[in-house]
Amino acid sequence: MKEVFGKYEEGMKLADLHVHTNLSPDSRGGGLDPEELVDLISETDLNVVAVTDHHIVFGAEIAKEYAAKNKKPIEIVTGIEISTDKGHIVGLYVREPIGSVRLEQAIYDIHRQGGLVIVPHPFLRTAGNRPLSLSEEALNSVTCDDSWELYFDGFEVYSQGAQDIFDARGGSGDDTNRLSLEYYLQHKEKLGAAISSSDSHGITVGRAKTAYHGNLGKAIEESKTVALELSLAEQGAIYDTATTRFGTGRGTQSKMKGRLRAFFENQPNA
Repeated sequence: MKEVFGKYEEGMKLADLHVHTNLSPDSRGGGLDPEELVDLISETDLNVVAVTDHHIVFGAEIAKEYAAKNKKPIEIVTGIEISTDKGHIVGLYVREPIGSVRLEQAIYDIHRQGGLVIVPHPFLRTAGNRPLSLSEEALNSVTCDDSWELYFDGFEVYSQGAQDIFDARGGSGDDTNRLSLEYYLQHKEKLGAAISSSDSHGITVGRAKTAYHGNLGKAIEESKTVALELSLAEQGAIYDTATTRFGTGRGTQSKMKGRLRAFFENQPNA
């Protein structure tokens, strides 16, 4: 594992804080159901996974109940990914869905539930150049606000999902992970903890990780996290474990994910 931000120490716990089940609209027909996701996670070195389906929380609730009932050695965090008017945000430790689509109100609503607000895959745009994530202007609108409830708790300095898109496009377009890290280094005192996540929509959970000591929520609140990037060999091992259990068709229906599958299958094992 490579440190993107922070210093990894032996004995740190590992989390993937941006994972989807097939209950997310963009994962239906190919993603893992909540129970399958828990079974797969149990074969990894992850201690915590946040299920962050789009606009819903019941996928996380199903996964949490299944893990507890079957005594799985994994903590499931109830999360949610919200499409606001200025781009996506992720809420962790939420109790119910967030109805607002305005960025500022969504942040308020997450914090009022006692949750944490994470910025996922900053600066990422669709193929049609439509904003998918928060732009620098949107980020600044929050970090420059003095409201006691309008703030970020964490910032994805590395998104494997964004890296997959960059790789699948042959390196064309913005390298949003590079832009995210540069922005974080300039403004980290206003962006919260450094986070690294897989943004898995299928069988690729754990391909980027956040390390921490002790309690995850407290580590995020105190910005005592380490963002980690995995090597291709390490990612390939995760991919092999998942495809052995579920086959190669899970979570690979889209053209982009099909190119991603081909990318992995053509990588050397070492």
